[in-house]
Amino acid sequence: MINLAICDDDKEFAESFKTVIQAECKKRMSDDVNVVYYMSSEECLVKQKEDNIDVYFIDIEYGDVMGHDVAKTLEKTNLNTGIVYITNHEQYVYKSFVCRPLGFVRKKCVKTDIDMAMDSICDYLEKEKKIFVFMDNRKEVPINGANIVSLTVNDHYIRIDMLDRFVEVRDKLGRLEKELCDNGFVKVSRSCIVNMKYIASVKDTDIVMTNGEKIHVSADRKVAVFYEWKMYKMKY
Repeated sequence: MINLAICDDDKEFAESFKTVIQAECKKRMSDDVNVVYYMSSEECLVKQKEDNIDVYFIDIEYGDVMGHDVAKTLEKTNLNTGIVYITNHEQYVYKSFVCRPLGFVRKKCVKTDIDMAMDSICDYLEKEKKIFVFMDNRKEVPINGANIVSLTVNDHYIRIDMLDRFVEVRDKLGRLEKELCDNGFVKVSRSCIVNMKYIASVKDTDIVMTNGEKIHVSADRKVAVFYEWKMYKMKY
């Protein structure tokens, strides 16, 4: 199930936009899609965990608050949240890159803008829902890639650090290296691959993760890591 939310205090627009989104999702997605709308920022924030929203369409002028501020609050709780801004004002499209939005939809140009926004959403969700299957001897260990922060080789084991825990599996990192790097991860050294979503900054021979951890980047990977991270940030 994919959960999408429209955050707009204009009920008439929200209802018509919901119909547009449902039609687009039916054409593009095989999963079931649930679309809800929140008339206020308070309702949006209160129901964040309960409704388990994957992508929010947020009006930049959301009632008495700015949509950017709501997006920041949502992202503090869940870094995996996707954001698309909607607006009545053309000038906001070029100024609103807070929380690295997946796209923008101008209310006067919904039919043209929704197509590009949905392309980004589908690509984003494909990566967010991606399951990597590790092997622990002969046992399969499936893990959602969105929850993986880093993977480090330790003797014959891979330590998989996640948002709330870590596991170790007896597997070879090289077996999954290409699949990981095709889905938002980057190799920083011979023994370590990290999820670019959780990189806060790249500094000389270290990367700083969003949890404050520093991870060393080998000299032969420094330029490539910086380039790939910059390209990732431009896209997401």
